[in-house]
Amino acid sequence: LSINKTTAVALKISEGNFSVRYKGRFNNDETGQLAQSVNRMADVIQDHITELNNYNFMLREDNVRFQEYESMRQKVIRNITHDLKTPLAIISSQVEMMSTCDKQEKKDYYYHSAMEEIEKMSSMISEVLGITAREKKQYEDMLERVNISDKITLLCERCADYAEAKGINVKTDIEKHIVLSTFDKHIEYVFYNYLSNAVCHTPPGGTILFSLHAQDNAARFSVWNEGKPIDDEIRDVIWNEGFSTKENEENSGLGLYIVKEISLIEQTVCGFENCGGVEFWFLFTDLS
Repeated sequence: LSINKTTAVALKISEGNFSVRYKGRFNNDETGQLAQSVNRMADVIQDHITELNNYNFMLREDNVRFQEYESMRQKVIRNITHDLKTPLAIISSQVEMMSTCDKQEKKDYYYHSAMEEIEKMSSMISEVLGITAREKKQYEDMLERVNISDKITLLCERCADYAEAKGINVKTDIEKHIVLSTFDKHIEYVFYNYLSNAVCHTPPGGTILFSLHAQDNAARFSVWNEGKPIDDEIRDVIWNEGFSTKENEENSGLGLYIVKEISLIEQTVCGFENCGGVEFWFLFTDLS
């Protein structure tokens, strides 16, 4: 049963759902190690895809600084290549071991199935990284009529396993039937950057709360997390490009900067509050 669940998780990852995780029991054998490897690989992919999307946003918004951000993109690509090498090698070796176990026919089936999923994931990552200079020079997001309530609910569902795999509880408070004319992609940028920030600063066993409520002709989206409050001396600089409180980790410091840039593009506001934790918020206005 565990190998079936692991294969199902790998399949969803190959289809682009990087938030899904194996949540069953981790047996102390090759199958358990395989499941853990799939989860670790999914963590790496999701974190780096968020970073890559941030760099892509920057490139499209400011062609004058193309060379600088192309260098950043290459750094992300190198990180992905390095970080995926080990988990992929582990998965391959464990699957090969499985093929020599009892019930050869069944083991061979899982072996070939897992190898196919690995090839799909590798191919998909290559496609994601295939950003051309032409694509960078165009701002492709189009204004859409978006049910932001459904959009945020779906994103919350997708990220639940990701957060819970890190020992973090996820709660939601989403008002229904809020529809706005806005940029669909901007919603995802804001959501995932606030999510990454919250996961990074929430202690194990802590809670993240996603909220969405109508506010005049707008929707106020917020992400609250348990954790230390933000010091007053860095209140104004956390939105700066390259700023990060994680000095001992590789972190681009682009997440909150991207959110601030989006707020300027949409001529709206964003911010944060210390309130028994930290709450980051963004006001999506109706741009029609």
